[in-house]
Amino acid sequence: MQYDTKDNKEELRNGLFKIKTNPQFAELRIAIQTKLPLKDPFLQQLTKMGIYDIFSSYGHNGQLDMYEVTEQLLSPANIANVSEIMGFNKPFDDEDLGQITSPEKIRQEPKFTENTEQKLRSHPQKKEKIPAEPTPKVKYERKPIEPAKVDVDAIHPAKKAEVAKENDSLATTEPVTLKNKRRPLRENQREPLRENLRRRRPKKKAVKKQEKPKRKKRRVALLVGIALVALIFGSIKVLSWGSSLVKPTPSYDSLITERKYDKAATFYPNRATETENKMLADTSIKDKANYSRQIAMNSDSHADPLKFDQAYFEGDFEKVVAIYEASSSKDLLNLSQARTTMLAYAYMKNGNTDDATKYAKKVNNEQLNQKIQAYKQYQKANEILQKKLDDGSLTDQQRDQAKNMLRQNKAAMKKL
Repeated sequence: MQYDTKDNKEELRNGLFKIKTNPQFAELRIAIQTKLPLKDPFLQQLTKMGIYDIFSSYGHNGQLDMYEVTEQLLSPANIANVSEIMGFNKPFDDEDLGQITSPEKIRQEPKFTENTEQKLRSHPQKKEKIPAEPTPKVKYERKPIEPAKVDVDAIHPAKKAEVAKENDSLATTEPVTLKNKRRPLRENQREPLRENLRRRRPKKKAVKKQEKPKRKKRRVALLVGIALVALIFGSIKVLSWGSSLVKPTPSYDSLITERKYDKAATFYPNRATETENKMLADTSIKDKANYSRQIAMNSDSHADPLKFDQAYFEGDFEKVVAIYEASSSKDLLNLSQARTTMLAYAYMKNGNTDDATKYAKKVNNEQLNQKIQAYKQYQKANEILQKKLDDGSLTDQQRDQAKNMLRQNKAAMKKL
């Protein structure tokens, strides 16, 4: 999408927000191509909406590295792609870490020369005494630690004698208190205690780790990524694949059925002549001149049938006859009933009543035939009047009457 208004950033931000908050476009991935610098606050706002594919040509002579753009779009979206826009610091590389002084070098004591030693002696430093914090007194309760005993009856009979012997040996040992807690146990005392604790400890069941299913890498064609980036150019342009906000183009037949001939010529300009033919044949259309003008304007077609119709509706009947006689278009060689009527009328207006009568007979249009016959009579009367005016046989009063009658006849012929 692209906005050319003064508030284009605000409109674009609102449009992107509507897309990102619409559950229908949850899987939609959006990429931005811009000429703004990466530190621009507007781009930072886009990253907050989860847009991680922003390509800026700022500082690169207005050009993008298409290989780098393609590689990024072929990979899943990652916030690391916009780390510089969001103001994150760049992590250390291995080379940067190698330049830091090792801990061993930092711990090395400084070497003093004789001069520095003399200076230190001549300027003795005063040692400040830091008062020690009083240690809180804790009262310990001296409780004897009782030796662990094992329930012999709960153990297997084969082990009863061994466990009883161990318990007796533990019972005879001296209890450990806080006074003698530092006294180490004898070797023969440690092993039975460890064995007892080991037996009493419940065994942990081994839990097998469930292997996570490996995600299958999506194979995306290289041409798709390049086409998505090269679709729109300008200051700020939004790319998207999957779903689209543009309404689908209506079918040609549906437009003709709804009598939307001007829109049919707009969406299907290569079928403008066909659309014009259907419009002329539609008897429910009264203002055919207006429809014909819109079809010719929307389709920008220079086909002879369209030029024929335009000349007729503009009243240029000489041009109508000229286009018909010079054209090799099949739509003019095989005239429809509507265009046959138009041609007959054009011949009549040009004064060629013979050809007008010839084509009028093909359509069997009684109203047209009456007009042609009336035109013939006016034409013949005008010839007689003009002849009398030219030979000088009329008086001045008769000449004035003849001229007035001639003007009236011509005016009536124009109205036919």
